Amino acid sequence: MMVMKLRWLLVAACCVSVGALARGQSPQPRPRNAAETVKRYVALRLRGAPWAEFESLIGWEDEPGWDTYWLVSRYTVGTRENKGNTVTVPVTYHRLGLYSHDFIFKPGSQDVTVRYEVLLTPGGWVIEAPGPQSDFPYLSVQYQINALRANQYAPAEWRKQAETMARELSELNRTKR
Repeated sequence: MMVMKLRWLLVAACCVSVGALARGQSPQPRPRNAAETVKRYVALRLRGAPWAEFESLIGWEDEPGWDTYWLVSRYTVGTRENKGNTVTVPVTYHRLGLYSHDFIFKPGSQDVTVRYEVLLTPGGWVIEAPGPQSDFPYLSVQYQINALRANQYAPAEWRKQAETMARELSELNRTKR
């Protein structure tokens, strides 16, 4: 009986791994500490990762669908601070401005520090704050440029607007590095 349970456990583990590989993902081990958790979360969010890729790193169950983002050219992860059961990991983003999916970009270059509060749970490290209601999410400006140029099947007028916006963002990104 015990051997049968172990076989089923092995089969289940293989299925999860094969499923991840089929989606083009390699199974990721849990981050070892709070800073690794924040670094992985930030990297995933900046590249526009789908919810399923980062939901295990956060403590909130859902967030709104976003059509507006802070575009950033770079970021730095600061020194973590321990406060009881919580570790705070500051991340300083270099914002270029606020982008909306209707091709509206409001420039506003500034450095902004977000303080991620990370808690050790039985399942591993989880970001508890700031939650999704605190601000618009962050995206890499390079990711947004690539996304604007990727939709070759969109109507011609949309592609024209997208390319104009991609050129504007590319120029801004070059001058703000």
